[in-house]
Amino acid sequence: MRTTRTLMGVVAILLAAACALPSAANAQATDWPTRTVRVIVPYPPGGISDVLARLVSQKLSERLGQSFVVENRSGASGNIGAEMVARAAPDGYTLVVGGPNNFASNQFLYPKLGYDIERDLVGITVLEQHPVVLVVPNSLQVKDVKGFVAATRAKPKTFNCGTPGLATLGHLSLELFKDGTGADVQNVAFRGTGPVVTEMLGGRLECAFDGLPGHYANIKAGAYRALAVTTPQRDKSLPDVPTLVEAGYPDLVATVWFALAAPAKTPPAVLRKIADEVNKVLREPDVIAKLEALGATPVGGTPERTNAFFKSEAAKWKRIIEVADVKPE
Repeated sequence: MRTTRTLMGVVAILLAAACALPSAANAQATDWPTRTVRVIVPYPPGGISDVLARLVSQKLSERLGQSFVVENRSGASGNIGAEMVARAAPDGYTLVVGGPNNFASNQFLYPKLGYDIERDLVGITVLEQHPVVLVVPNSLQVKDVKGFVAATRAKPKTFNCGTPGLATLGHLSLELFKDGTGADVQNVAFRGTGPVVTEMLGGRLECAFDGLPGHYANIKAGAYRALAVTTPQRDKSLPDVPTLVEAGYPDLVATVWFALAAPAKTPPAVLRKIADEVNKVLREPDVIAKLEALGATPVGGTPERTNAFFKSEAAKWKRIIEVADVKPE
């Protein structure tokens, strides 16, 4: 009898402990943040990811009364900063703002990547998205994408197309375009968007595939023309520029995006709290206005949707990397 009572007592203690675990996690989420949060940007200062991280961090600091400090840890196509976060304590106090390279494509490009995207990092929410844009000089006498494709075929090996680097989303989008249209264009990989812009302004490229924010001002100023964007719908900042889908290529969809992630094993309740706060920031009118002025659109979402999105993007770019035999620098 005593043994039975003792066993029941042990069971009761174990049940109580099990019930307390979610409560502890919820309490941790309710308290977050109680100290400074580090936000790692795995790219140099000044780019869209850096601007985005600083904008969101400032807003979170104002909302939550704690410091959100942005640190740029660039190198190795974003791998250095992402690996740093993957190895950090899973407590919600070290986050990373990364893009398709960090959360989708680098795993297929670097056989000795220092972290496993699915095992070591967990997505929180997608911060923004923007199109890759196909731009051409005003001197090129084509009116639309089909005319552009025809022109490249008429003069093989003569169309040099600038991208912001080997294995960047600009380069992968160019390879997607070539695979889907048969266009005869040569990738000219630069180190970042700045040199692509310089060469376009100088008339030394026949085209460029790159993220819209870096080219938006020159497109609006008429320095060169946008033939198409790669998003499923037209971009609000360029309402007169058709999509590749509208041009007759329904499978040619590519989006540049940046998302917030944390080390794996960060408590789900903490991830949800972070996502909720960031989503509120992304709905603020001045944040929307600042992003749209760059040619970007705020997104938001739950951790579950974000991680499903990472997987779908990984599958798409894995195919293109294999088809085009893309190798990083």
